[in-house]
Amino acid sequence: MKEFVDALNDINALAEQSAGFVWRLTGDDDNATEFRPFDDDRIIFNMSVWTGLESLKKLRLQQRSHQLPASPQGVVHDHARGLHCGGW
Repeated sequence: MKEFVDALNDINALAEQSAGFVWRLTGDDDNATEFRPFDDDRIIFNMSVWTGLESLKKLRLQQRSHQLPASPQGVVHDHARGLHCGGW
């Protein structure tokens, strides 16, 4: 997960230059990872808004061509209990 978090600035910069990008959540350090609504360091936020799914798919292809991680690899996912939401 460290590799993914370390690459967030590059990933976010690429996103902001991409067609279809609308907005992303930022804090004082120009990303959303400082927001910690849960007492769990395994949960981070990196939220953005796009004009459509196709634009987001193109960003995923750009990440690959720039050799940026698209999501953490080998991360164990715990099952959420109760109400929850996830998206990509």
